[in-house]
Amino acid sequence: MSTQGRSFADRYSLDVQIQSSVGTPVWRALDQVLKRWVTLYLMPRSDVRSIAVIAACQKAASATPKGAVSIINVIEQGTLRGLATVSAAEEFLGVITEWTEGESLDRRLLRRAEPMPPEHAVDMATTIAMTVAAAHSKNLTHGRLRPHNIILADDDTVTISGFGVEASFLGPDRTNGVQADVQGIGNLLFAMVTGKWPGQATDGLPAAAAAGAVPMPSDVTSPMPPAVDALFLGTQDGTILTIETLLVRLAQPLGQS
Repeated sequence: MSTQGRSFADRYSLDVQIQSSVGTPVWRALDQVLKRWVTLYLMPRSDVRSIAVIAACQKAASATPKGAVSIINVIEQGTLRGLATVSAAEEFLGVITEWTEGESLDRRLLRRAEPMPPEHAVDMATTIAMTVAAAHSKNLTHGRLRPHNIILADDDTVTISGFGVEASFLGPDRTNGVQADVQGIGNLLFAMVTGKWPGQATDGLPAAAAAGAVPMPSDVTSPMPPAVDALFLGTQDGTILTIETLLVRLAQPLGQS
Protein backbone atom coordinates (compact mmCIF):
# COMPACT_ATOMS: atom_id res chain seq x y z
CA MET A 1 0.00 0.00 0.00
CA SER A 2 1.28 3.43 -0.86
CA THR A 3 2.25 5.61 2.09
CA GLN A 4 2.59 8.77 0.01
CA GLY A 5 1.09 11.80 1.72
CA ARG A 6 0.26 10.12 5.04
CA SER A 7 2.82 10.97 7.65
CA PHE A 8 3.48 11.78 11.29
CA ALA A 9 5.96 14.42 12.44
CA ASP A 10 7.24 14.73 8.84
CA ARG A 11 9.27 11.56 9.37
CA TYR A 12 7.06 8.49 9.68
CA SER A 13 5.05 7.45 6.61
CA LEU A 14 1.88 5.63 7.61
CA ASP A 15 1.42 2.29 5.89
CA VAL A 16 -1.48 0.32 7.41
CA GLN A 17 -3.45 0.79 10.60
CA ILE A 18 -3.17 -2.30 12.74
CA GLN A 19 -5.41 -3.76 15.42
CA SER A 20 -4.96 -1.77 18.61
CA SER A 21 -5.02 -3.12 22.15
CA VAL A 22 -4.57 0.32 23.74
CA GLY A 23 -7.65 2.16 22.55
CA THR A 24 -5.81 4.64 20.33
CA PRO A 25 -4.65 4.40 16.69
CA VAL A 26 -1.64 2.18 16.00
CA TRP A 27 0.07 2.07 12.61
CA ARG A 28 2.82 0.26 10.85
CA ALA A 29 4.96 3.11 9.60
CA LEU A 30 8.12 3.58 7.61
CA ASP A 31 10.86 5.62 9.26
CA GLN A 32 11.98 7.77 6.34
CA VAL A 33 15.30 8.60 8.01
CA LEU A 34 16.43 5.10 8.96
CA LYS A 35 14.44 3.32 6.21
CA ARG A 36 12.92 0.69 8.46
CA TRP A 37 9.47 -0.38 9.56
CA VAL A 38 8.31 0.66 13.01
CA THR A 39 5.14 0.51 15.09
CA LEU A 40 3.62 3.92 15.79
CA TYR A 41 1.24 4.48 18.71
CA LEU A 42 -0.68 7.76 18.55
CA MET A 43 -2.51 9.68 21.25
CA PRO A 44 -4.02 13.18 21.01
CA ARG A 45 -1.77 15.52 23.00
CA SER A 46 -4.93 16.89 24.61
CA ASP A 47 -5.54 13.48 26.24
CA VAL A 48 -5.04 13.84 30.01
CA ARG A 49 -3.03 10.59 30.02
CA SER A 50 -0.39 11.90 27.66
CA ILE A 51 1.97 13.31 30.30
CA ALA A 52 2.05 9.98 32.19
CA VAL A 53 2.48 8.08 28.91
CA ILE A 54 5.48 10.24 27.95
CA ALA A 55 7.19 9.63 31.30
CA ALA A 56 6.54 5.88 31.27
CA CYS A 57 7.68 5.40 27.70
CA GLN A 58 10.82 7.48 28.12
CA LYS A 59 11.74 5.38 31.16
CA ALA A 60 11.10 2.15 29.26
CA ALA A 61 13.14 3.34 26.29
CA SER A 62 16.27 3.42 28.44
CA ALA A 63 15.68 0.13 30.26
CA THR A 64 14.03 -2.34 27.87
CA PRO A 65 15.84 -5.69 28.17
CA LYS A 66 16.91 -8.10 25.47
CA GLY A 67 13.93 -10.18 24.42
CA ALA A 68 11.51 -7.25 24.57
CA VAL A 69 10.30 -4.83 21.92
CA SER A 70 12.24 -1.59 22.33
CA ILE A 71 10.82 1.91 22.33
CA ILE A 72 12.85 3.75 19.72
CA ASN A 73 11.52 7.27 20.08
CA VAL A 74 8.92 9.36 21.90
CA ILE A 75 7.71 12.41 20.01
CA GLU A 76 5.85 14.59 22.45
CA GLN A 77 4.12 16.74 19.82
CA GLY A 78 3.69 16.06 16.14
CA THR A 79 1.11 16.53 13.43
CA LEU A 80 -0.58 14.00 11.16
CA ARG A 81 -0.77 14.82 7.48
CA GLY A 82 -2.81 13.22 4.73
CA LEU A 83 -5.65 11.84 6.87
CA ALA A 84 -9.02 13.35 6.03
CA THR A 85 -10.41 12.45 9.46
CA VAL A 86 -7.73 14.35 11.38
CA SER A 87 -7.25 18.10 11.54
CA ALA A 88 -3.81 19.24 10.45
CA ALA A 89 -3.78 21.54 13.48
CA GLU A 90 -4.24 18.75 16.04
CA GLU A 91 -1.10 17.73 17.94
CA PHE A 92 -0.38 14.09 18.73
CA LEU A 93 1.95 12.20 21.01
CA GLY A 94 3.76 9.48 19.09
CA VAL A 95 5.43 6.44 20.64
CA ILE A 96 7.61 4.56 18.17
CA THR A 97 8.66 0.99 18.83
CA GLU A 98 10.44 -1.71 16.89
CA TRP A 99 8.38 -3.56 14.31
CA THR A 100 8.45 -7.26 15.20
CA GLU A 101 7.53 -10.04 12.79
CA GLY A 102 5.86 -13.11 14.25
CA GLU A 103 2.62 -14.53 15.55
CA SER A 104 1.13 -13.42 18.85
CA LEU A 105 0.33 -16.06 21.46
CA ASP A 106 -3.43 -15.50 21.22
CA ARG A 107 -3.38 -15.98 17.46
CA ARG A 108 -1.24 -19.11 17.81
CA LEU A 109 -3.66 -20.64 20.31
CA LEU A 110 -6.72 -19.70 18.25
CA ARG A 111 -5.19 -20.94 14.98
CA ARG A 112 -4.21 -24.30 16.42
CA ALA A 113 -7.46 -24.60 18.42
CA GLU A 114 -5.74 -26.63 21.11
CA PRO A 115 -3.65 -25.86 24.19
CA MET A 116 0.09 -26.43 24.45
CA PRO A 117 1.55 -29.47 26.21
CA PRO A 118 2.31 -28.50 29.83
CA GLU A 119 6.06 -29.02 29.44
CA HIS A 120 6.18 -26.70 26.42
CA ALA A 121 4.05 -24.10 28.18
CA VAL A 122 6.29 -24.13 31.25
CA ASP A 123 9.38 -23.72 29.06
CA MET A 124 7.78 -20.73 27.32
CA ALA A 125 6.65 -19.23 30.64
CA THR A 126 10.25 -19.60 31.87
CA THR A 127 11.56 -17.69 28.84
CA ILE A 128 8.99 -14.95 29.42
CA ALA A 129 9.87 -14.79 33.12
CA MET A 130 13.58 -14.47 32.36
CA THR A 131 12.97 -11.42 30.15
CA VAL A 132 10.68 -9.89 32.76
CA ALA A 133 13.30 -10.56 35.46
CA ALA A 134 15.88 -8.69 33.37
CA ALA A 135 13.46 -5.76 33.15
CA HIS A 136 12.86 -5.83 36.90
CA SER A 137 16.61 -5.67 37.48
CA LYS A 138 16.45 -2.28 35.71
CA ASN A 139 13.47 -1.15 37.79
CA LEU A 140 11.11 -1.62 34.85
CA THR A 141 7.86 -3.56 35.04
CA HIS A 142 5.37 -4.40 32.31
CA GLY A 143 2.23 -4.21 34.40
CA ARG A 144 -0.28 -5.55 31.90
CA LEU A 145 0.83 -8.81 30.29
CA ARG A 146 -1.64 -10.28 27.80
CA PRO A 147 -1.40 -12.98 25.11
CA HIS A 148 -1.04 -10.37 22.35
CA ASN A 149 2.16 -9.16 24.06
CA ILE A 150 3.90 -12.49 23.45
CA ILE A 151 5.26 -12.58 19.90
CA LEU A 152 6.46 -15.97 18.66
CA ALA A 153 8.87 -16.43 15.78
CA ASP A 154 8.77 -19.53 13.58
CA ASP A 155 11.33 -21.20 15.86
CA ASP A 156 9.31 -20.19 18.97
CA THR A 157 11.75 -17.46 19.95
CA VAL A 158 9.78 -15.21 22.31
CA THR A 159 9.64 -11.42 22.19
CA ILE A 160 7.56 -9.40 24.65
CA SER A 161 5.85 -6.22 23.51
CA GLY A 162 4.24 -3.45 25.52
CA PHE A 163 6.84 -2.43 28.10
CA GLY A 164 6.11 1.20 28.90
CA VAL A 165 3.12 1.29 26.55
CA GLU A 166 0.31 -0.97 27.73
CA ALA A 167 0.19 0.02 31.39
CA SER A 168 0.64 3.73 30.69
CA PHE A 169 -2.12 3.79 28.07
CA LEU A 170 -4.59 1.53 29.91
CA GLY A 171 -3.44 1.38 33.54
CA PRO A 172 -1.58 -1.48 35.27
CA ASP A 173 -3.30 -4.63 36.50
CA ARG A 174 -2.07 -3.91 40.03
CA THR A 175 -0.41 -0.98 41.77
CA ASN A 176 2.54 -3.25 42.59
CA GLY A 177 4.17 -3.72 39.21
CA VAL A 178 6.22 -6.76 40.25
CA GLN A 179 3.12 -8.57 41.49
CA ALA A 180 1.25 -7.56 38.35
CA ASP A 181 3.95 -9.26 36.27
CA VAL A 182 4.01 -12.39 38.45
CA GLN A 183 0.24 -12.64 38.11
CA GLY A 184 0.45 -11.89 34.39
CA ILE A 185 2.91 -14.72 33.74
CA GLY A 186 0.64 -17.07 35.69
CA ASN A 187 -2.27 -16.00 33.52
CA LEU A 188 -0.22 -16.60 30.37
CA LEU A 189 0.70 -20.08 31.61
CA PHE A 190 -3.00 -20.76 32.21
CA ALA A 191 -3.82 -19.62 28.66
CA MET A 192 -1.10 -21.79 27.15
CA VAL A 193 -2.24 -25.01 28.85
CA THR A 194 -5.99 -24.40 28.47
CA GLY A 195 -6.54 -22.12 25.48
CA LYS A 196 -8.66 -19.90 27.73
CA TRP A 197 -8.12 -16.86 29.95
CA PRO A 198 -8.64 -16.99 33.74
CA GLY A 199 -11.18 -14.19 33.89
CA GLN A 200 -13.21 -12.43 31.26
CA ALA A 201 -12.57 -13.21 27.61
CA THR A 202 -9.30 -11.61 26.48
CA ASP A 203 -7.63 -11.24 23.07
CA GLY A 204 -10.23 -13.51 21.52
CA LEU A 205 -9.58 -16.28 24.04
CA PRO A 206 -12.76 -17.38 25.83
CA ALA A 207 -13.13 -16.95 29.57
CA ALA A 208 -12.41 -20.03 31.66
CA ALA A 209 -15.38 -21.46 33.50
CA ALA A 210 -14.58 -21.29 37.21
CA ALA A 211 -15.72 -23.92 39.71
CA GLY A 212 -14.58 -21.57 42.48
CA ALA A 213 -13.37 -17.99 42.84
CA VAL A 214 -10.17 -18.79 40.92
CA PRO A 215 -10.30 -21.38 38.12
CA MET A 216 -7.51 -23.93 38.02
CA PRO A 217 -5.99 -25.20 34.78
CA SER A 218 -7.20 -28.69 35.69
CA ASP A 219 -10.77 -27.34 35.82
CA VAL A 220 -10.48 -26.68 32.09
CA THR A 221 -8.08 -29.28 30.69
CA SER A 222 -7.53 -32.80 31.94
CA PRO A 223 -5.26 -34.49 32.69
CA MET A 224 -3.12 -31.67 34.10
CA PRO A 225 0.00 -32.07 36.24
CA PRO A 226 -0.79 -30.89 39.79
CA ALA A 227 2.38 -28.78 39.68
CA VAL A 228 0.83 -26.59 36.96
CA ASP A 229 -2.19 -25.91 39.16
CA ALA A 230 0.13 -25.12 42.08
CA LEU A 231 2.24 -22.79 39.93
CA PHE A 232 -0.77 -20.90 38.68
CA LEU A 233 -2.33 -20.58 42.12
CA GLY A 234 0.95 -19.31 43.58
CA THR A 235 1.02 -16.47 41.05
CA GLN A 236 -2.51 -15.44 41.97
CA ASP A 237 -2.70 -15.75 45.77
CA GLY A 238 0.53 -13.96 46.71
CA THR A 239 2.50 -17.11 47.53
CA ILE A 240 4.96 -16.22 44.75
CA LEU A 241 6.02 -12.61 45.29
CA THR A 242 8.92 -12.15 42.88
CA ILE A 243 9.95 -13.26 39.42
CA GLU A 244 13.04 -14.88 40.94
CA THR A 245 10.86 -17.11 43.10
CA LEU A 246 8.66 -17.86 40.11
CA LEU A 247 11.71 -18.93 38.10
CA VAL A 248 12.70 -21.35 40.88
CA ARG A 249 9.22 -22.83 40.85
CA LEU A 250 9.14 -23.07 37.06
CA ALA A 251 12.43 -25.01 37.15
CA GLN A 252 10.94 -27.78 39.30
CA PRO A 253 9.94 -30.97 37.47
CA LEU A 254 6.23 -31.14 36.75
CA GLY A 255 6.02 -34.28 38.85
CA GLN A 256 6.54 -32.04 41.90
CA SER A 257 4.04 -29.53 43.28
